[in-house]
Amino acid sequence: MGGVISCTPDRERARSLLEMADLRMETINLMKENPDRFASKIVEEYYEAVLELITAIMCMDGFKVKSDSPGSHIASIEYMRRYPEIGESEIHLINDLRKKRIGIKYYGRHVSRDYLEAKEKMITDVIEKLKKMCKKN
Repeated sequence: MGGVISCTPDRERARSLLEMADLRMETINLMKENPDRFASKIVEEYYEAVLELITAIMCMDGFKVKSDSPGSHIASIEYMRRYPEIGESEIHLINDLRKKRIGIKYYGRHVSRDYLEAKEKMITDVIEKLKKMCKKN
């Protein structure tokens, strides 16, 4: 898997990443008070929470992505294919969030409230699944 290297499992780092993902979810709940204004930021925070949870899983497994590797986020997402509980539709959703985040962060694009409403249940389901995987390990 390109860009993914073996390392010593780091449970403390994983725990810290899980806490950060939880903090992001609290932030999202605050932004939900004005979803028309904050839809883009909510999507961005959802993606960051997902990525932190994936990174936590990788930490516990003894893997990390080389920080100087191009496509490190893609490598992290692809890593999750080794888990049967993460299906193709979930990988596709996470990749969609990644692309939305790129548009938001680097091009100033906006995400509509409609997109958020259409995808939010699926996103939160993936986040809950990733959290359970973290806590199981």
